[in-house]
Amino acid sequence: MPDTKQKFIVDEWLWHDLSGENGLERQKQAFHFLEQLVRKCDMLVSMKGSAFEQKFYNLCLLRDVVVHQIVRYCRNFILSNSQKYLAIAQHDCPPLPDDWNVKPDDRYLACLAIAGHGTVVTTDAPLIQELRHHQIECIHRDDLLDVY
Repeated sequence: MPDTKQKFIVDEWLWHDLSGENGLERQKQAFHFLEQLVRKCDMLVSMKGSAFEQKFYNLCLLRDVVVHQIVRYCRNFILSNSQKYLAIAQHDCPPLPDDWNVKPDDRYLACLAIAGHGTVVTTDAPLIQELRHHQIECIHRDDLLDVY
């Protein structure tokens, strides 16, 4: 039976949304995404020590009751579950070609994507444009959450 698990390389919008920084509606949408990810047996993929992981640790420091519950959910059902979260070492991904126009903060996302670790989910229009130019799977956060 083929593996139908979807793998998502999500950038830091997730943590900004879950913190409530981008409003209550986006916080609810982001949490619903995580609930669906768990229910559907899909997976988040990131790079060890990346901005994605760092921003999660920053989220853990917030003292908001709702955010604390979200952090607990993320830790218990996703980040501590090898079926839901995969952290790849940088040396296990190919380097990004020099001619790619990707901001330094986003290079880890592109490296994971060119290594075939999943679909990039971002709000960064220039990153989407560059990835699509190189035929790399990517989707805007809003477009994914509309259908997921």
